[in-house]
Amino acid sequence: HEDVRRAVALLRHRAEIDGYFLLARSAATHLVRGGSVSTIAPTLTDMATRYRDLQAVLAGHLAAAKQAMADRIDEARTLHRNSVFTGAFLFLAGALAAAGIAAWLAREMALPLEALQRAAAGIAEGDLTRPLDYRSEDEVGALADAFRGMIQRLRGMLSALRSTSGELTGAADTLSRLTQAQTELLETQAWNVARTTTTTRELERSSALASSRTDSV
Repeated sequence: HEDVRRAVALLRHRAEIDGYFLLARSAATHLVRGGSVSTIAPTLTDMATRYRDLQAVLAGHLAAAKQAMADRIDEARTLHRNSVFTGAFLFLAGALAAAGIAAWLAREMALPLEALQRAAAGIAEGDLTRPLDYRSEDEVGALADAFRGMIQRLRGMLSALRSTSGELTGAADTLSRLTQAQTELLETQAWNVARTTTTTRELERSSALASSRTDSV
């Protein structure tokens, strides 16, 4: 509505300016042809009145244009400030979002490394039961697969060592029983030898006693 009103006012002022120029041309033509000023005095008075009115209108338009320009400059400054604030806000929001994404990515990268560190600490402490469930197609996933393979091999070696230890314990028990049996056998044999020696000595004394009795008879 404001634009329509301004367009209508401009058309009206244009018509007034055209009317003023028509009067001025008519008066000038009259004077050029030798007419007297008194004859066109009413026309000149009308021209002066219209000139003052047009001057006032043009001054009003100029003031309105200056005011509109000032308003537009203020709007531009306000828009500039708002755009600066908006840009700063968007930059800050983007920076915070980037920091959040970076923190999330760092956390996602740190989690498998922490799991690998816990698994390595468990292996160092002799605990091969801690699970390592991280799986991926990247380098960390390949490292996790290598850790799982190493843990499986260590478990197999530990199981083999336990089996070998059990076998060695059984063999040691068997060897201990055999050694004890052999010792008992040797002790029995030594006792029998000692007993045989004692019997032999008694027989020798008896034989010597019998021989001395025979000589005395």
